[in-house]
Amino acid sequence: MTNMATPLTPCVDMQTISRLFVRYKGHYGGLWTCRASSDEEWQWVMEDWLEELSRFSLDVLRAAFKKSMTEFVTAPPTLPQLVQLCIKESGVPNVQQVIRLMVNRDFSHPLVKMVYDKIGSWTLSNGKEEEIQRKAKEYYTESLSQFHVEPEREWLKLADYNAKPKELPPPDKIPSAEERRGFKERMAEYQKMADEAKEKLKDNRQKEFDYSKLKPGAREFDELLFSEYKAYLVGIPENMVLTLSVQDAYARMRFLAERDQAEYLKKAGYVPPNQRPHDESPKGSDRNGRPTKVYKTWMND
Repeated sequence: MTNMATPLTPCVDMQTISRLFVRYKGHYGGLWTCRASSDEEWQWVMEDWLEELSRFSLDVLRAAFKKSMTEFVTAPPTLPQLVQLCIKESGVPNVQQVIRLMVNRDFSHPLVKMVYDKIGSWTLSNGKEEEIQRKAKEYYTESLSQFHVEPEREWLKLADYNAKPKELPPPDKIPSAEERRGFKERMAEYQKMADEAKEKLKDNRQKEFDYSKLKPGAREFDELLFSEYKAYLVGIPENMVLTLSVQDAYARMRFLAERDQAEYLKKAGYVPPNQRPHDESPKGSDRNGRPTKVYKTWMND
């Protein structure tokens, strides 16, 4: 093992790892030196530590080293244990902190947003606690590794996301007890208003017709009476509709729909056949404008 003590450099490099090992050897003695039996093995160990710790800043490693000296009194820390201390010192939230921040939609760290995107808002809102815990632990390690590869890029992505205006969350599909109570109260109020309106209009009798003569196609159908019936129902104001019978009310709705149908179709872009240009015959038709047959009939014509 190399015992050369060099001052800490601005970044975590092999000299930093060498200095770290010297400090651990001086503090733990044989508990540290027994981890490798030759200089070659120590070189491999140092390379492993450098690979894992080089993703942290020098200040983070210094703080983690000081904490390791107090938390690991009887035995030196392993590489995973020191990495966890570095993660804590770097401000990266742990799994439980990530879950709490996700539930509160507090995306103050890229790792929170990364795990949130993998789990999904529906699971966080409707999933069981055991399922959320399991998925969070599963995606946390994967997201943490991804974050340490390019932390600057993940911070920029989070800044872009937080800069965008947020949409309001969709309303809960299941109404609360207070909402159901309010709905019933409003329905009762509307029903009372409808009953009062009917009471005021009960003396306003509507004109009666012989319905046997109002059915198109029937033997006794009277076209003039039907036109009069249609004009009468269409001309009734909205505040008098409550005085109509159910049959007349449905007939009025049908007549109004027929009256407004042309306007609706016009707004939708429909052009009647008699208003379309006839510069050229439609494709697939003969001289008389009849469509050309594509398949033969059962008579083979």
